[in-house]
Amino acid sequence: MDSRHCQELDDGGFELSLYENVELSEGQACYIDDLTIVGTQSNVSSNNRLYLFEYTPANFNFVGPVKSYSVLDSLRTQLTDLTIANNTGSDPQFSIYAYAVDFSDLGSTVFFNVDDTQLHWSGVYEIGQARYAVHAQYSYLNGTARWTSDMPIQHRVWVFGHSSQQVTGAPYSGTTRSGRTIEIPPDEYTSQTLAAALEFALNDGAFAGSSGEPSGSTYLVAQTGNRLSFRLDDEVLNNLDKFVILPETTLRRLGFLADFVGSGGTSYSMEQTRSLNSMLTNMGFWGEVTKYSYGNIDYSGDWRSSTWASPELMEGSWTQSGVLLLLTRTQRGQNQYVAENGNHVKVRSIPYSIGRDASHQYGI
Repeated sequence: MDSRHCQELDDGGFELSLYENVELSEGQACYIDDLTIVGTQSNVSSNNRLYLFEYTPANFNFVGPVKSYSVLDSLRTQLTDLTIANNTGSDPQFSIYAYAVDFSDLGSTVFFNVDDTQLHWSGVYEIGQARYAVHAQYSYLNGTARWTSDMPIQHRVWVFGHSSQQVTGAPYSGTTRSGRTIEIPPDEYTSQTLAAALEFALNDGAFAGSSGEPSGSTYLVAQTGNRLSFRLDDEVLNNLDKFVILPETTLRRLGFLADFVGSGGTSYSMEQTRSLNSMLTNMGFWGEVTKYSYGNIDYSGDWRSSTWASPELMEGSWTQSGVLLLLTRTQRGQNQYVAENGNHVKVRSIPYSIGRDASHQYGI
């Protein structure tokens, strides 16, 4: 390649604008260095998958107080106090239902069950001799259950944990973890188009959990230059749905594949994950306990002081390897310390043992 095909630069180099494709005839060679493609990511024709865990709340407890209101009362100005009770009645027509709620203003009762996901309810509304089949769906993201049209309109919507300041939803005591694999179409992507493709794929069936139905949480993928960031959009009740993008090192760890498939994820080859994670620089290691980590952190070493050390003088701020730590004596004794980083995240308890030398260096 020479000036017949390229623009010769002042430094003697050649510049070739790659508008489409460039082909070389047999026997010719092309050497390229300092190749820069602005605003693009690598071709993902073979690496087009993203592996993640999604966490959704489980084991809801619906027994207790709840407030109802009309579907026409969007501002919730007229709330009625109700109580969901375990159904202890002996009437064989209704004893098959787990829960019962009395409407004192109407002299009627609704009996209902919840399915395995606890999000779909079905039952019967009884008033006098009349009985109507009713169904409801609980949305934990806004803490409400909405009933079908045979439920009296003034009790059509139930809201859990309502107060003048906030809605907390029904209490829950567990979490469901679901493995998930998404794929984007093989193509050449810029950072902007890759963000759009990932956001579309992530929101297709997001947080279906055990119910098989999306919860309503929405992924947002933001792009700044060549940087992509992932988060969930704000909801009425935040921090109920969570997700983890799994690093490549975790995907290839022996034994993790069975854990991923056991959580409902699709099987994959540990030798050929076809994962986007390496391109997204989402590396390191992830575990249920350690979360994201690049290894175990060791804060032991020499700590320099300008004065002779004593139990009292050990307390305070110390810098070790550029990391600022706060040492605080615990109540278990003057020789036990807690080290915290600048965000007040506890690192560990440290037994107090100290040696000193002429340079005032002390080891923990």
